[in-house]
Amino acid sequence: MSRTTADVNAFLEKKRQSLDILKKDVGELRAEIKRRKEVKRIQKATKDIRFWMDNFVFPYLEGISDSYNEPLLSGIRRLIREKKNPFRPKNGWDRTRESRTALTGLFRNPQAKVLLHIARPFIKNKIEWIQEQSDWVRETIIKKEYPEFYQAIMSIEGGKEWFNTIITDLVNTLKRSL
Repeated sequence: MSRTTADVNAFLEKKRQSLDILKKDVGELRAEIKRRKEVKRIQKATKDIRFWMDNFVFPYLEGISDSYNEPLLSGIRRLIREKKNPFRPKNGWDRTRESRTALTGLFRNPQAKVLLHIARPFIKNKIEWIQEQSDWVRETIIKKEYPEFYQAIMSIEGGKEWFNTIITDLVNTLKRSL
């Protein structure tokens, strides 16, 4: 039996269609894998950042707020309005030594070893990467997980910049402390 040109062309067309379907399926599979990786990355980042916020950032900012005899969110609003950052001195207000001492003490605590593990990837990154990620952290995680805190920092002029600076300065302090 010999195949005619029409038979060969029909056979090749079926193979091309099968190949196109296979390429489409592979493309969809790659997209799904990429999507799943992104979901896992966000879940891990959320877990890590929640742990960090709940066990260090909020307790520390709460201590500063208590020194003003104010609740946490009021104290944060005050820090933003007064442009005060516990990791950077400003006109007679300097909490940098206290911040470094708190961090060093925190990491000496055996229960906090997991924080060190969480902090290392952030510490190793270049500060430019961290500055880029602070917007993502604020808009993706803080907005969803801590809506009152998000609202407090976003409702005051300079709040977004204050938050980004706090993250950058926290990482710089961690780099020096560890």
